[in-house]
Amino acid sequence: MRFEIVDRQGYIPELHYGGPGRELAGFIPDGLEWTQLSYDNGGGQALIRGHRWGFYYAGEGFSIVLESGVETIHDATLFVAQVRDKLFGENSHEVQVLLAGDQYAEAEAAANGRLTSNA
Repeated sequence: MRFEIVDRQGYIPELHYGGPGRELAGFIPDGLEWTQLSYDNGGGQALIRGHRWGFYYAGEGFSIVLESGVETIHDATLFVAQVRDKLFGENSHEVQVLLAGDQYAEAEAAANGRLTSNA
């Protein structure tokens, strides 16, 4: 399941990456326990509440991907809304959260020179 977070005005917030081994801290809502599994070129994966989530910056927005695990739509959308608020802060009301299918995700990844995981 892939969520796309895009500002309607084209605004991209400044990302605040964490230190080594915690680079994804800029994506992950405060107060959650998490373990970074990978990081490369501005994105990567983290284990959060037993689920593997991917966080990717795609130039015009952000992709948040449930890479493995099962989550209810309600819980997944709440989590993505928390990520949106962390990224955009008080400007999050101008941001759209979209659900994208695999075909879109693969085409977008190919266009941006990165691979996706369907694991």
